[in-house]
Amino acid sequence: MFIREVESKMQMVQDQLPKETLSKIRFNQLLILIDDLKGYTPQSKIKKEKKLIIDYLHVLVHANYDDVTMKDIYTLEKKYIHPILSKLDRDGYGYTIKNSWILVFLVFFIIDAILIATKVSKWYFHIPIFAIISGTFFFIRENKAKKMGKLW
Repeated sequence: MFIREVESKMQMVQDQLPKETLSKIRFNQLLILIDDLKGYTPQSKIKKEKKLIIDYLHVLVHANYDDVTMKDIYTLEKKYIHPILSKLDRDGYGYTIKNSWILVFLVFFIIDAILIATKVSKWYFHIPIFAIISGTFFFIRENKAKKMGKLW
């Protein structure tokens, strides 16, 4: 039932919207996300995510695109897509949100600054080592996700 409903809604979205709007809503990435949801095992653990993707497609089908902004699209993604990405990321599917490495870098930079201020960092020569390592790790992870079409 999920597969038939999603495929019919995806076809409706593809038929109704011009190509520039399809690229704004990341249609190709949405196809990859849906394929990963179809292949997820066990299916019983992603009922909520299936409902979210169906609701998202329903909103896309019935939306008025005359005055839609990127902020509106981001709001929809935050409400419907980001919880799905979070679930699939925890389960090792490789999804990530664009520029998340910057936030990680900043958080660890603050931690490094506190360590430098308290003189604990003298053991590693006052270099923000945690920020560099974590920022690099998440930057590489984001690039891998981009190559696989799993970067939102």
